Amino acid sequence: MNWRIKGVIILLGVVSGYAQPARADFFAGLKAYGQGDFATARTQWQGTAADDTNKAMAHYRLGLMLVHGTGVDKDPDTGVAWLRRAGEDGLTLAQLDLAELLFTGVDLPVDYPEALKWSQAAAKSDNAWARYYLGRHFDRGLGVPLDYHAALRHFQFAAERGVAPAQRRLGQYLAAGIAVDADQENALHWLALAAEGGDHPAQYDLARRYNLGTGVEKDHKKAQALYRRAAEAGNAKAQHDLAMFEIKGLLGEIDLTEGRFWLQRAAAAGIAQSQFQLGHLELTQLRRPLLMFEAFDWIGRAWRQNHAASQELISKLARELPSRLQGKNPAAKIDRDATAFCLLAYAVSAWTEIDQHCAKMAKIGQVVAQYVMGQVYEYGQGRPFDLVKAQQWYRRAAIAGLPRAQNAYGRMLLRGLGVKRNPTKGAAWVRQAAEQGYAPAQFNLGFMYQEGFGVAAQVVAAANWYRRAAGQGHARAQINLAAHYMTGNGLPYDPIQAYKWLLLATIPQGVDRSEGGVAAQKARRSQGLLAARMTPAQLEQARREAIAFRPE
Repeated sequence: MNWRIKGVIILLGVVSGYAQPARADFFAGLKAYGQGDFATARTQWQGTAADDTNKAMAHYRLGLMLVHGTGVDKDPDTGVAWLRRAGEDGLTLAQLDLAELLFTGVDLPVDYPEALKWSQAAAKSDNAWARYYLGRHFDRGLGVPLDYHAALRHFQFAAERGVAPAQRRLGQYLAAGIAVDADQENALHWLALAAEGGDHPAQYDLARRYNLGTGVEKDHKKAQALYRRAAEAGNAKAQHDLAMFEIKGLLGEIDLTEGRFWLQRAAAAGIAQSQFQLGHLELTQLRRPLLMFEAFDWIGRAWRQNHAASQELISKLARELPSRLQGKNPAAKIDRDATAFCLLAYAVSAWTEIDQHCAKMAKIGQVVAQYVMGQVYEYGQGRPFDLVKAQQWYRRAAIAGLPRAQNAYGRMLLRGLGVKRNPTKGAAWVRQAAEQGYAPAQFNLGFMYQEGFGVAAQVVAAANWYRRAAGQGHARAQINLAAHYMTGNGLPYDPIQAYKWLLLATIPQGVDRSEGGVAAQKARRSQGLLAARMTPAQLEQARREAIAFRPE
């Protein structure tokens, strides 16, 4: 370009003024969001002009992005401010989401008075969901005085307009005669409508009625079908009852594998009865030595919830095991009585008795007891931390072939904890545990291949080990495996598989000690990013595959 022309260009810029930035546009933001360009979407929505007819919707979408951390840093305070602006502009969607988020405390602190305010705002247009939300406040006396009659009016209004949770509560009011004459026939009508509409508490309620014959003729087939629908939707109580159908064979053959699967889901969700039943199942009907540590861990969790049957079993074993062990010289590496005697104290955190229960058994070669001694020294349970002693006990159990101990000893070597750091040797021990099918070790080995820690970095090997751990229900492995599918790194790009694994990673599965919390939040954020670029058919396929998942 010659200088004369350049000067003209500069002059034109001075005369006309600097070019104005393009006007922010809601639909441009929506397009960017769908393409995964969240920064552009945020810029477009944040800059929407005051006279734009889509201003409230732009602020609403921006608020949700910030509250949930979808493609941007999570910022609930700023997000809720944008949602409030949209709500104050009369956008019913924003009012409803504010009401729900502030009532449930999902990603925002619970604030019942403000939740009530937004429910009332949305209800001015007779929105059925808003009326249900209002009923929920009066039903439980949250933000308002308890008033069953007011709750009933709101539930009936919403139920007649197809809101499934309102149909369930209306049915329950009619069944129990709350603020209305009891009417079992009408109650079942509304419960059935709610169940058909996908409300899993209604499905569970109706399943129990058919299971026990409460107000209906007993029908185990209908009960099981309803339990299954509720269980697949994540209802932990339904998962427990469905497990009992499978374990007891109430509709035919006993299926311990399927029963254990549902018990573990319910146990991981915190149901004490499920924790006890799962531990008892692993100790009695499954009776695999390598399951003993896990079995007592579940029984111990139930015991800490003051579960009566767990307390009775612990007391019974405490009375009987000493005499059964007297004069006994166990030959097996995992003797049932000797191992149970150790795990009895470990399960209930009886740290002052660990030496009596576990150290003695560890010294005579009981490998689970050796692993437990490694744990108590590593984490300072009832004694000072001693990483040297911890790795020594882990090493003895690892040499004897215990996968948990191999993974733990490998971890100590990798990090130089209580022993000279040796990543190569550590990786070899982790591999031994992984090859025996121990899911945490498989996850660790995948991470090591991903980062080149103790092994040469190999993206395909990382994805394969993540896949093996994910297939057993390990949440962090499922998240990392999804990342490989999302990026096409080490695996073919497959958004359906990625979304499936992310869905599973948010579910309590009882395999990864770090599941839930931060891991589940990370999975949900990744879901939001991915879902923006998927079709409804792809999302539905991923959901179906997640429901059909069973551990390998």
